[in-house]
Amino acid sequence: MTRVSRRAALVAGLAALAVAVVVAVLLVGGGGGCGDGYPDSPECLAEAFVTRTDASKCDLVEPALLQQIVRVRGAAAARERCARTVAGQPAPEEIEIVEREATGDTVVVEFFADGDEGSITTRRVDGRWRIVSFAE
Repeated sequence: MTRVSRRAALVAGLAALAVAVVVAVLLVGGGGGCGDGYPDSPECLAEAFVTRTDASKCDLVEPALLQQIVRVRGAAAARERCARTVAGQPAPEEIEIVEREATGDTVVVEFFADGDEGSITTRRVDGRWRIVSFAE
């Protein structure tokens, strides 16, 4: 095998490895395949909550918890205050889901956002995953 053909074989092998890694990441859910709609998994819910910078972020939290957090009574008033609070807040550059633990009907998702650790507890409410608590 000549030097040129060995180099070509090496490049082809590395390209195939890179494609395999990308496919593997997408299959396990780490490839940002969550999209922009309503999250359909606890991991996508965590990603959406951390990265969204508009009022849709407020819809991801169970209304009773949202009212408690923003200290306003009434779902509409709580959402309005939440929307004003999150507007213009910067999103992290990077989020990594590190663990998912299911217990009964709840799922705890742990993550790192720009190196800071976070955790949310989610539950399916009316057919949608919602944040029902945050780690302290």
